[in-house]
Amino acid sequence: MNHRVPSSPRQMTCLSIASGQWTAPSERPVVLSLPHDCPDSLATISIEVRDPSGRVDHRNEIPLWSRKHGRSWEASIALPGFPENTSIRYWLRIPKGNGHNLPYPPGQSTRLLFITSAPISICEARALLTVDRSCSAQIPEPLSCPNVWSGRTFYSLLLDRFGCSDQPVPQPHSFSKIDKSDPHAPHGGSLSGLRERLDYLVGLGIGAIIVSPIYLNDATGYHGYHPLHLLMVEPRLGTLDDLNALILAAHDRDLFVILDVITNHCAPCVQWNSDSNQPLPAEAEGYMLGAMDYTAPLPMPIELQSSGIFHPPGYEDQCRTRLFGFLEDYRTEDPYVRSILIDHLRYWMAQTAIDGFRYDAVRHVDIEFWKHCTEAVRGQARLLRRPHFLQLAEHAGHERADTDSYLTAGGFDLMLDYPRFLSFAGCTRYRNHSLEILRALMDYFACQPTTRFQHYPTQRYATFLDNQDTSRLLSAFRRDLSLDTAQRALHFALHCLILGPQSPVLYYGMEQDFDGACGDYVTEQGVRSGHDVYVREDMFENPQCHWMFGRINRPQHSQYSQTNATFRVVSGLTRLRRSHSAIWESAERFCPVTKAPITIVEIRHGYHGDRIQRAVVVANSDPYESAHIDERSRAIFPEYCYIFDPTSGTSELRVSPVSLSPLSFMIVTAYDLTVNGVTSHV
Repeated sequence: MNHRVPSSPRQMTCLSIASGQWTAPSERPVVLSLPHDCPDSLATISIEVRDPSGRVDHRNEIPLWSRKHGRSWEASIALPGFPENTSIRYWLRIPKGNGHNLPYPPGQSTRLLFITSAPISICEARALLTVDRSCSAQIPEPLSCPNVWSGRTFYSLLLDRFGCSDQPVPQPHSFSKIDKSDPHAPHGGSLSGLRERLDYLVGLGIGAIIVSPIYLNDATGYHGYHPLHLLMVEPRLGTLDDLNALILAAHDRDLFVILDVITNHCAPCVQWNSDSNQPLPAEAEGYMLGAMDYTAPLPMPIELQSSGIFHPPGYEDQCRTRLFGFLEDYRTEDPYVRSILIDHLRYWMAQTAIDGFRYDAVRHVDIEFWKHCTEAVRGQARLLRRPHFLQLAEHAGHERADTDSYLTAGGFDLMLDYPRFLSFAGCTRYRNHSLEILRALMDYFACQPTTRFQHYPTQRYATFLDNQDTSRLLSAFRRDLSLDTAQRALHFALHCLILGPQSPVLYYGMEQDFDGACGDYVTEQGVRSGHDVYVREDMFENPQCHWMFGRINRPQHSQYSQTNATFRVVSGLTRLRRSHSAIWESAERFCPVTKAPITIVEIRHGYHGDRIQRAVVVANSDPYESAHIDERSRAIFPEYCYIFDPTSGTSELRVSPVSLSPLSFMIVTAYDLTVNGVTSHV
């Protein structure tokens, strides 16, 4: 079969669902697909049922009635009515004499059936795009968003690693099994676990949470980025009701929730011929994994079950290639594929009260797709009365010209500033790399272009210092600084990030002094490869997890500590940013002194009554030496001023500073009172 994209659903060739089945709660017989080489002697199906909490409800063996249908088999069994979110694992068995039945095929006989009301087709999802809230008590009302997001600090997290629920952990059937000792397996974090830790995030001063993808994933997708079912919540993370409960609880605490979504790729599901880049084999029903490999699930919704939906292997350009060489790449340039992917986003907007999307891997999808997507999402937001719904893009490009082109033409509200992050990361190649990183961060804070990065900050970008794909910043500081000095360097960096001119994004664990790093290793086949397991630590206690370089989790404090110095610094700075619009709202930043290592920055914005709201920052970015402030520079300050202490969150009236100790970042607040042309300091 060729891989031309069908122009309409009627022309779509959809294969029978194999090991991953989704069906609505019902007492009608369920048709199960069997391996095409199934013997005539099949006798029974052994079934294990888990209720929505993950508890084994019952086990049973059911006599099997089967028939040959074309080249494949079908089995029909009458199942009792099961409640929503029940999962069923079943085995095929053949008689072996002496009253014994053995699994068929040996060792690889397990299949899954999910009882869920999640739509199995995009047509079903489209019928749910307009929500009658009088009949949908489970969907919380959207939070009334402010006119801007800039005053809020974003917090990005991996659901599986952030919070294990205090309640008994359900163990539902899922393609990926919880194993806390394996760094590449799920560790038990969930939507309920995150909901139980919302007060921790409020204490940290967070304004918006960026939640990793919640789609049902394949066996390798503990992180959420290998989606299988675009319309279903991963069972081990929870249910749609759990997602809505999380959003409702977050809105009660004035927290926004942003959902990470994927429109570029899905989990591997096609067997390709490496010589011809055609599906294998040539027969119509053999090219999808799941049609040939009965242990492999097929993608959902069912409209995705065609090789024509995906680009074949081989590099054409960054928008038409399999990500990491194995994830199936959607033909996003095709209108039919585009409509499926866009409508799945509209479905999540209609079924939840989320406040925004973070779009993954934006540069691997053509701009034309994004023009249609962002406009459709904006239209759905208007329909749902969410005019400030945020569309945040992740474009991991090096060049500002590339990210600017996507930001403008793609219609995004905000974009993660990868070029600026990479300019910070590039400092690690210098001998005194910590000093270079700190100076680069200070230049960013002061809105000063440098030889390494000659672009002024803009409020359409969001700044971050690490994420799930990069080494943590503290690991870089600890390479050439003592433990104590490295922590103070991290605090200096956090001042520059949170009080900087662009929206700040924290990666979970930074406030707990996580210091994991990415690196290389040699596989069993002798191939050098990269790893990221040490930057995806558990926030909860898990001493079991080890890998080839030692323990994954090396906590510096008790779990979710709110008393350590870094947590207190972040908490104070986020509140200062939120309460002082001069820091972020159309602020002017003047830099009258940049005599290294001293930098003085004056921030002004508007009027507070008849006063100009004003703040002055004086900083010493040297990690080793104190620095004296000369008389000319001191003239910028009044004799007495309020100096903010982020660890206590308070300002104290003090004499203006004369010198600064290493890695000092002093925030001086004052108002210039202007009456009849005369200015005085108070």
